Amino acid sequence: MVQSGADQFSFCCPLLSKINTASNLDELVAGFDKQVKAIGMDLFCLFEITSIGVCWREQLVIGTLPDEFLDRFWRERRTFSSPYIRQVQLYGRPFTADEVRSRPNLSRRERESIQLTTKNGFADGIFFPLKTRFHRIAFLVITGDTRLLSKEQVQTLSCVCLRFYQRACTLDPREDDETVDGNAVTLTERERECLTWVALGKIDREIAEILNIAERTVKYHIKNAKEKLGATTRLQGVIKALRNVDIMI
Repeated sequence: MVQSGADQFSFCCPLLSKINTASNLDELVAGFDKQVKAIGMDLFCLFEITSIGVCWREQLVIGTLPDEFLDRFWRERRTFSSPYIRQVQLYGRPFTADEVRSRPNLSRRERESIQLTTKNGFADGIFFPLKTRFHRIAFLVITGDTRLLSKEQVQTLSCVCLRFYQRACTLDPREDDETVDGNAVTLTERERECLTWVALGKIDREIAEILNIAERTVKYHIKNAKEKLGATTRLQGVIKALRNVDIMI
């Protein structure tokens, strides 16, 4: 059944109202949970993954998924093999769990990750990839029978999930040391150019030819960039520059 513009508006307004008026993360989760239940779905969770090797409790991971499940998921390092997280990285549109499960080329570890979520009662659900800060992985998943959601509701939820993430970032009380340090670094244009070409696999001689500068000048700019970023190797410098959005590839 196709929703009218008024129906979509009435569906969206309570969700946005709860999000915009939340004064802390607990209120944000409680308000969104109530609306998730109201549309016939079950659980939800917002994931902003700073590093897949860091425990979820140290990252912005909030919602109604059981702590026990999240603890096991991270303890078993399922973040490295989850086909759902992989799908979030590859595609910018909402997708259902069934779309991923039906893929014919899943690895053994990926199938095990799916089995883990299914055994914990998350057999079905819909994932909303999110545009993130600092090139992080972020998405909001809502579990339940996705057949209950109309196409128009999914479109509306895409906008609401983005607003939920924005509000969560604002309300998150933890200081992000990495972000603070990143903002303090100021790379010159030449330093950014040189590191970008390093990230793209070019050697110093090739970078010098591209930028029409001396090879020793390339080494000088890369050395300065590494020092500013607190990196000991070129690879570490590239990674830090990417995460700080100093360079883009």
